Amino acid sequence: MNTGTLVFRTDATARIGSGHLMRCLALAQSWYTSGEEVLFVISSDTSPFESRIIKEGFGVAYTEGISGSRQDALSTTQIAESVHARYVVIDGYCFLDDFHASIKQNRMHTLTIDDTGLLKYYNTDIVLNQNIYATMDLYPNHNPDTRFLLGLKYLLLRKEFLSRREQDVKPAQFVKNILVTVGGSDPENITLEIVKTIQPYIAGAGNVSVTVVIGKQYPYFSTLQEICSNTPGITIIRDPADMASVIASCDIAISGAGTTAWELAFMKIPMILVINGENQRKIADTLQSISAAFVIGGKEEVPDNLCPLLERFVKSVEIRQNFSDNASRLIDGHGADRVIMAILRQPFRLRKVMPDDCAKILLWANDEIVRKNAFQGEKITPEQHAVWFRHKQESENCYQYIAVDAAEQDIGQIRFDLTGGDAFVDISIDSAWRGRGFGTGMLILGTERLFRTSPAEAVHARVKADNPASIRTFENAGFTLIGSEDVCGCNTLHFIKKKTEQAVADIP
Repeated sequence: MNTGTLVFRTDATARIGSGHLMRCLALAQSWYTSGEEVLFVISSDTSPFESRIIKEGFGVAYTEGISGSRQDALSTTQIAESVHARYVVIDGYCFLDDFHASIKQNRMHTLTIDDTGLLKYYNTDIVLNQNIYATMDLYPNHNPDTRFLLGLKYLLLRKEFLSRREQDVKPAQFVKNILVTVGGSDPENITLEIVKTIQPYIAGAGNVSVTVVIGKQYPYFSTLQEICSNTPGITIIRDPADMASVIASCDIAISGAGTTAWELAFMKIPMILVINGENQRKIADTLQSISAAFVIGGKEEVPDNLCPLLERFVKSVEIRQNFSDNASRLIDGHGADRVIMAILRQPFRLRKVMPDDCAKILLWANDEIVRKNAFQGEKITPEQHAVWFRHKQESENCYQYIAVDAAEQDIGQIRFDLTGGDAFVDISIDSAWRGRGFGTGMLILGTERLFRTSPAEAVHARVKADNPASIRTFENAGFTLIGSEDVCGCNTLHFIKKKTEQAVADIP
């Protein structure tokens, strides 16, 4: 859509960990998937992560000055202006009021990722606080035009996790693998404390293995390696390329209460949380209050509290199932899409059709006006629809989406059936949403996504000649009339939109 480059100003170091960078990567991946450019502006201390950023296809530039300083802000602004940034995303506890003021002074649009309400005054376009405890009480002082994206509905998850959204995970009858992951750098070396505490337990369990994940900036690697070598069944993984796969292989996780806790919740993994910094305490306490996690406390409480909690999980598949179910209800995986929707001020987003949408799509399909404009006007029975719907869900050549507005209301559906390089589109709008331009917007956004994510080279549409509203919708979405034909005894117009002719357009 040619919406401009998204610039991120964030860091990852041994002192602050990699959580800020990782959630920025999640948002960057979604922006990049929409066909736009991404640039990370980082300090020299973050250079060990440069290869990870570049591997994603993103650009990297280095800022000048101390992180959070006026010189840093000026450097960031100059870099952002040079790439015509749509927004500058700011994530880090060192970027305080003066930094934000300097960026805004140059009329840059900014999105601030925040956890604690640290600033005295929020002079930013958008504040994103993806935590379960986020409320407006944290932000008494802000620019009247600032928009707030608060809560888990905006949680940022990387694509390695989103690819597992539809997996149905059930706790195993017996615990075979325990994951230990405290953070990218773990400066307090809580990891070692956990390993030393559970060593006797693992040695006595016999058939239980432990996977210990550490970041590339973890400073105690040699000591940890020496300790683990004395206990069979403990494996160390340093900076895994696919953390989701590591998590998926475990039955229980012992984790820090930061970004990883939300990833574990999304993956439905029962977890025991250790508080690695005061910024994690609210997360840990909230998850424990809804029986989505056990909480050890801080590092000093690991020796006394860890093994009893671990034993409760190991002995009861019912407790693990309960905690897994409670955690899985928290996050739907559409957070980044909602944030991008806010950045672009789009009136809706597209989400993939899910099994639960079967009845809704039948309702739309049997709408009186939809049946009138269909080539076969008979009502569809629930039995017919169930067979058809299951076939479409299983087909690799069907791309079907539902348009959802900012209030999570469903607007309508758009479906592309692909044969070779040609796709045929079907679209229907809920009766409550007709006449507002959503059909045109859905066609624009849907065809753009199809051309990015499939082998399609052209999208075809067949519209009854006596349906002027649909004809205008396709024309407004950039489709070209190429002829007419008879379809099921109906005079039908044939429209086409080619990938090579994909026009830059704004959604109405």
